Amino acid sequence: MKNKAAIAILAFFITACAPEVYKFGSLPPNTVIKGTAKEGVSLYIVRDTDSITLTGNIFAVSDAPYTEEMRYESDYYGNMTVQSKETAIPLKILSEENSDNFKVLIPKNNPFGLKKQKVTMSFSHHIYIYTELKNRYKEYIFDSIVSQRNVLYGKASGYYTSRNLNDVPNDDYMTMASTVLKDITANVMRKGLTEQNLLLDIHQPYNDHYDKRPVFVYIHGGAFLFGDKENRLQWALTRELVKRGYVFVSLNYRLGFNLAGFKSVERSIYRGVQDARAALRYLTHHSNQLNIDPDQIYLGGSSAGGIIALTAAYMDEDEKYDVVYDRKEPLGNLDASGNILSDPFKISGVAALWGAVTDLSIIDNPGIPTLLFHGTKDDIVPHQEGLPFKTGMGDFWHSRLSSNWRLYGSEMIYNHMRERNMPAKYIAFEGYGHEPQVAIDGSFNNNIETINSELQHFLFTNITKNDPQYRIAGSVFVRKTDPLPVYSLPEWSDEIVEWHAIGGFILNQDSQSASVVWFDNISEHRLIAHIYDKKGREFKREIKVTVY
Repeated sequence: MKNKAAIAILAFFITACAPEVYKFGSLPPNTVIKGTAKEGVSLYIVRDTDSITLTGNIFAVSDAPYTEEMRYESDYYGNMTVQSKETAIPLKILSEENSDNFKVLIPKNNPFGLKKQKVTMSFSHHIYIYTELKNRYKEYIFDSIVSQRNVLYGKASGYYTSRNLNDVPNDDYMTMASTVLKDITANVMRKGLTEQNLLLDIHQPYNDHYDKRPVFVYIHGGAFLFGDKENRLQWALTRELVKRGYVFVSLNYRLGFNLAGFKSVERSIYRGVQDARAALRYLTHHSNQLNIDPDQIYLGGSSAGGIIALTAAYMDEDEKYDVVYDRKEPLGNLDASGNILSDPFKISGVAALWGAVTDLSIIDNPGIPTLLFHGTKDDIVPHQEGLPFKTGMGDFWHSRLSSNWRLYGSEMIYNHMRERNMPAKYIAFEGYGHEPQVAIDGSFNNNIETINSELQHFLFTNITKNDPQYRIAGSVFVRKTDPLPVYSLPEWSDEIVEWHAIGGFILNQDSQSASVVWFDNISEHRLIAHIYDKKGREFKREIKVTVY
């Protein structure tokens, strides 16, 4: 009895410690096993991707470019039935002892043209599950936005950097301006210039793991007197861009001026330009941590923010305002304020919403694509040329003062750029005034859809303008006497590629090429390449193949 007990215990330990053996019924869906027959023919058994029962496809591959694909069903004991045309052929698949391999018993009469034999089969790979891809930067691919608020990008001398007037209708600029002017006259000017924290918000897609994303930097409007980095227009643009995969940055900048004429306005513009450039240096310096592409930074703004964006993009050191050299408050060079970062930055495009410049001659860089929006009845910032707030000051003062100082709006900028073959597009909102996206009741009208659509198209066009024109090269007409076809992407340059065959099977693949066997009993034959590029976008390229 003792000997029998010892033998039983020993048997338990031997079986418990034996290596795990694959049973055919334990193979998960999506699995491919492969073996080589004596004739050198490769035999493939593919388990269905969504199968609960043991079903799938079986086929043999020689040197021919196509073969017959057959369906099989199996029980958990490895008893298989293969359906070839109108005939059902029994096969047996067995798990090898102490091994992950299998043995397939091929009968004498079989649809593969093989002799009666045993073929050793082993795990080959899992099949890529094809899913319809979405086009990053063109379609919504993210549901949620995560925000970092009040990120310190610098410090500089100024009056203040934010003045939210939530109790005033956001399209009533005259009321807003007069409200702020009263406060400035009573309080701000007495306080004078003090060091201000320069803050920005970073909005990005939630759970986005791509490490080089384009960024759109937005500068709010407000007549250089009011406004904040978080507002209704900013959020409308943020939602549309971030859910498509962009990073959206909205910044505060120094506001206020001393009402001592137009030179003080130029001083305020220049401070805003310095702050915008400080923010661009900050983003470039921290591009790795923020997962943004420093070569794909786009600058934009509305109203006063549009003026800052255009001026920041185009003004050179030798084009600075004379007020920069004022003895009482010398403002220094374009990059002499905000922070001590010295990273060179690149502006890949500018989008100005009802913006302007004070001097058209600064727009002389042919390499910056520019998108312009403006209402043709805008009397806050003229779409052609003149002074701001024309209605408020009246025709007499507007005429007298505009001979010494003026703004050049979107239409003038566009004409100037087109005459010099510079890349520019102008969207005019006929009959609309300032903030053309705002209806009389304060809600957004249909113009917001035009703004979003044109901005997305502008960004996507510039991001993709140097893209390779991916194409699949290989045989689209396949004959029985041809060798196994190999397909490739001639324009491939380190992108990640996944291949998918409809009416065929990918035998071998890498990112640049794939070898395919086609099924001659299937009516449709297509090869699809799913391409994931360095900018985080997904492309689909496909060809149709004729087998004869």
